[in-house]
Amino acid sequence: MFRRISSRTGGQVYFAKTWQKQVEAFEAIRESLGNSYTVTYYPQPNPNKGFRKIDVQIVTDVGKKLRVRVRPGYRPSREFE
Repeated sequence: MFRRISSRTGGQVYFAKTWQKQVEAFEAIRESLGNSYTVTYYPQPNPNKGFRKIDVQIVTDVGKKLRVRVRPGYRPSREFE
C-alpha cells in the first residue's frame, strides 16, 4: 500500500526495521532533497474538474544520468480565474 501511494504522489518509500536502516533512510532523503528541483505551472482554464494528467518530458544529453519523480496527475483543489 505504501509503495502504491508513494508512486502516485511522486514520493519514495523507506522501510527501516533497525536504527541503522533508519539512519540510512534519512541520509537518502537528505541527499534526495539536496539535489532536487520543483517545477510548477498555472494551467489554462479547463472545464475538467476531475483528474488531470501530467506529462513530463526531459530533454537532455544521452550521457547525463537523471532520475525523475513525478505524479501522474492531480485533482484541482479550486478554480483559478
